[in-house]
Amino acid sequence: MSKVLDLELKDICFSIPGSRSRGYDRHIFNRACFELEAGECVALLGTSGAGKTSLLRLIAGFDRPDSGEIFVGNNRVTHLAPEDRGVSMLFQAPALFPGKTIEQNALAARRAAKTSRDELNRTIAAVAGMVEKFGLDGDTKTLATDLSGGEYQRAAIIRTLANCSDSKVLLLDEPFKAALNYRIRWQLMEYLKRWQEQSRVTTLLVTHDFSEAAYLASKIVLIYDKKILFSTATELFQRAPNVTVAAIAGHINKWKLSEHQYRLMPLRVEEDKIRQAGAEWCVCRPSSVEVDPGGTTFSVLSKTFLGAHTRCELASVSRQDFRVVADVSSDLAANMKDRCGVTLRPDTVTFYDRDERRIDRLGS
Repeated sequence: MSKVLDLELKDICFSIPGSRSRGYDRHIFNRACFELEAGECVALLGTSGAGKTSLLRLIAGFDRPDSGEIFVGNNRVTHLAPEDRGVSMLFQAPALFPGKTIEQNALAARRAAKTSRDELNRTIAAVAGMVEKFGLDGDTKTLATDLSGGEYQRAAIIRTLANCSDSKVLLLDEPFKAALNYRIRWQLMEYLKRWQEQSRVTTLLVTHDFSEAAYLASKIVLIYDKKILFSTATELFQRAPNVTVAAIAGHINKWKLSEHQYRLMPLRVEEDKIRQAGAEWCVCRPSSVEVDPGGTTFSVLSKTFLGAHTRCELASVSRQDFRVVADVSSDLAANMKDRCGVTLRPDTVTFYDRDERRIDRLGS
């Protein structure tokens, strides 16, 4: 059965003209291709300046590609105005009408489109429900100018969700970036996840937070070095194709093997196998490091309490420049003194070659 696409980008090239400070054009995408299947939620990750917001602006019609085509549903929209594309977008810095209430802001687009009274009433009811769930004291009559930074962001999300029922694609540019405390942020994420699963509105979400991407999206699109990589949260976290991608997906321990004579003390892998495979780098997540509080081979340099777990910086007693960062349970960390033992299991580390590309198998 052929897949149904709500969004497709074909061979997109896009560059930003040179500025006075930068006397050359900045090329963002070079023949980039991109697909979103109907009803799915996809997260867009990448370092600052990689082109995440640029991609959203191209899809929404606020910027035009140098070449290539954009399709929303079956319609070619490359040269259409934003309002004619069937796309809704929440900007990174949204702007509400200052003299209007939360409800009036949410209804403004509906009224401008001369929406029926029944549809307006449905929107009013939806806004009231979201205001309650989003922790805005259930008051839809609050003026935008009376909202705090976090409340303003929540009101902007409400306006976007209340007006995208007729859209094929919803674009969200870092919707949880504003002043949101931990509890409110996760409430919003839980609501958005349920809303997307129920509404089946095809959604593309930009975030810098890997945990947000992993929680909300069925797929992850990573933009780096003018390339677009499709993957899943599990694949990126456990088997990243290169070291750059591994670092984008979260904190890593990274060791240059030649500096350690291709032998890492806590890692039980034969030196010859590492050399034969052409491995030059070894990468391991802090959460995969096994720590024995009764061991003596590593010094405990620091312990940072992070709630359920504690991040520990450790150094080899025999070679102080060999450092390891480990995430351990806070209960275990409480029992750690000045020394501990460290084990790196072969199945929790990934090897990369000189060009920092993943090696799938070590020598036999």
